[in-house]
Amino acid sequence: MNLDLASIRHLANLSKLDLNADEETRLSQELGAILDMVDALRNAALPDASSDSPNAPLRADLAVAVDTREAALAQAPSTQDGYFLVPRVIE
Repeated sequence: MNLDLASIRHLANLSKLDLNADEETRLSQELGAILDMVDALRNAALPDASSDSPNAPLRADLAVAVDTREAALAQAPSTQDGYFLVPRVIE
């Protein structure tokens, strides 16, 4: 699928690109090839994910403990008053 030069010029204008005639032609072909690949992907037959193994065991939906502030601060090299201490980078 080749894009017409008017579309390429419109895209170049929106992108603030200054293209010569050779670049417009090359870009038309390259974008056309990309659009062809997108069409091929869009039309690809994909198996239904649920049909691969309908009897596959599902993992248990269990609540798990999340890290607390104390656990996170315990791993920090330097803390003060419940906050991480980081080196000053702006003078």
